[in-house]
Amino acid sequence: MNKLIQIDFDGVIHRASKGYQDGEIYDEPNTGACFTIKCLIDRGYEVEILTARNKKDFEMMERWLDKWEFPKLHITNTKKPARAYIDNRAIRFTNFEDMRTYFI
Repeated sequence: MNKLIQIDFDGVIHRASKGYQDGEIYDEPNTGACFTIKCLIDRGYEVEILTARNKKDFEMMERWLDKWEFPKLHITNTKKPARAYIDNRAIRFTNFEDMRTYFI
């Protein structure tokens, strides 16, 4: 069974209460983010950060994660086959009729 879970950074792990702004990582973590990620890892899941950010931001993200005592996480901007994707902008696909209703 695939045990990979990819989690978005901005708006999911990093609260980003004022939006993306200029790319600065200015906010605190969302409540429970670190604890939940640690629980997932303890249960045998592989957890990665999946971000739309450019690779040049990865070092800044790593420093922020260290500051807030997150476990060491792989950061990528490549979507991989995963058990689940956790993202604040995602819409769970059911069927295309539902998608038309949602957007049109």
